[in-house]
Amino acid sequence: MSRAFEEGLINNVICQKKMTITSCLKKSNFIVGIIVLSLFIYITPAFAVSSDVQSKLNNAIVIYIGSPKAYVNNEKTMIDFDNANIVPIIKNGVTLLPAKFISEKLGATVNFKKENSTIDVLLDNKNMKFTLGSSKALLNNNEIILDSPAESINGRLYLPLRMLVQDGFNKKIFFYKGVIIISDIENIVNLKLEKSSLDDIVQWFKDSELLRICTKNGWGYINRKTGKIAIKPKFYDAQAFHEGYALVMEKSGKVEKWGYINTNGDFVIKPIFIEASDFSEDLANVSIEGKNGIQYGFIDKKGKFVIEPKFQVAAPFIEGLAAVEVGEGLNNKWGYIDKTGNFAIEPKYDFTYMFKDGLAEVEVERMRKIGYINKKGEYVIQPELDGIGSSLSEGLINFRAGDWDTGKEGYMDTKGNIVIQPQFDYAGSFSEGLAVVTIGKDENAEDGYIDKTGKMIIPATKGSKGSFAEGLAIACTGAWEDSKKGFIDRTGNIVISQEFDKVEYFSEGLALVKKGDKWNYIDRKGNFVFNY
Repeated sequence: MSRAFEEGLINNVICQKKMTITSCLKKSNFIVGIIVLSLFIYITPAFAVSSDVQSKLNNAIVIYIGSPKAYVNNEKTMIDFDNANIVPIIKNGVTLLPAKFISEKLGATVNFKKENSTIDVLLDNKNMKFTLGSSKALLNNNEIILDSPAESINGRLYLPLRMLVQDGFNKKIFFYKGVIIISDIENIVNLKLEKSSLDDIVQWFKDSELLRICTKNGWGYINRKTGKIAIKPKFYDAQAFHEGYALVMEKSGKVEKWGYINTNGDFVIKPIFIEASDFSEDLANVSIEGKNGIQYGFIDKKGKFVIEPKFQVAAPFIEGLAAVEVGEGLNNKWGYIDKTGNFAIEPKYDFTYMFKDGLAEVEVERMRKIGYINKKGEYVIQPELDGIGSSLSEGLINFRAGDWDTGKEGYMDTKGNIVIQPQFDYAGSFSEGLAVVTIGKDENAEDGYIDKTGKMIIPATKGSKGSFAEGLAIACTGAWEDSKKGFIDRTGNIVISQEFDKVEYFSEGLALVKKGDKWNYIDRKGNFVFNY
């Protein structure tokens, strides 16, 4: 992942423009594609937890004291897209939660009556009534005493955790080092057997405490809350923290090598790798120069190879499996290995992608046919689809019917049933319920957004556009490479002016942008946040 690869992430992933078959057949583009994929997985990161724990979280809300992030039904989200200061807090020994977020995620409605400062929370046959500043509440007209009064904090309503969740919604609460898991299951995670997964969840919330920055001296990190330099800018390149480690590059002359630092900025794994990826499920795919050229393997968090470098290319471990390439040239094949390094699914595909929700895309016939397999290597969707690459997102798979020049793209479900007929020149992945689609080609191309029924929600207009993240999407004045960039909201209105040369997705209320020769973070109003 060089600086060019990082730019490739923005260009190829955010704008999601696909490569042609010809370029895909080039070895160099195989490598670029895999590295882009390894970065893409962290745009909406999953916990690096066991499959058993992840399955338990399918119907759970995970939050963390002091964090604006949340994890709901195994999907990353924000507690309040408009205000990153809305977080769970502990006040006088009582845990208080943002009432609207928790209630709505549990299927309830929240009504605030300004005239008498009362809050009604309604769910099926449950009716809870609170009054701002009062320690008394009504549950189905029965008076109860609260651990702490209902409050307005940072312009949002806060209610006591136990009363709202346990008494009101009859849900179970699990605590661990600041993590709160709300579900229907008592002791949802086994502290003895699954402690490492809980620690990974804690780390996921902590990873965003430091933010990447770029100055004339290089890349470094600042503290999100204070805006002060936390790790001095000195690296040639740097990635975000993940699982407690950040991937950084040092350059000496023409030699570029990747290594890993901790939150103090100290190298915990020396920069010796030609290519490297973020840690995923406690392992990282890296490459070194060997007897047979550049080869990929997997290291643990001490930098020790646990799977020796023997692959032409390797993707990160996701859902317990990693896609790897063996062989050379036209004889190369892709398969999936487990964490012992043994093939769980034999290498017999022309190209493979990472697993998501138990399914993975595979390509055969020199990447001209696409199908989906399960973790047993069984076809769930036969390799009969034409086109170049598809992806599973929010339960739908975008696919192409016909060749690249004349075909159209649409969406199917995970059983192969067509849900939205092929009608677009390009169909992107769904994010936050919307997908960017392209109508027309080249200078006639226009991008708009559809919902999961295929209805055009935001009309197609000129200028490349990206997926939605935290309610905002990147919008360009023209083609991605040559235009200025800003952000639109879910109505299609430009809410942050198109004045930036480079932009990244919003995360926890902030987006990294570049204007001229200066990088900085902007908030959701387009204001610069830090001075460094």
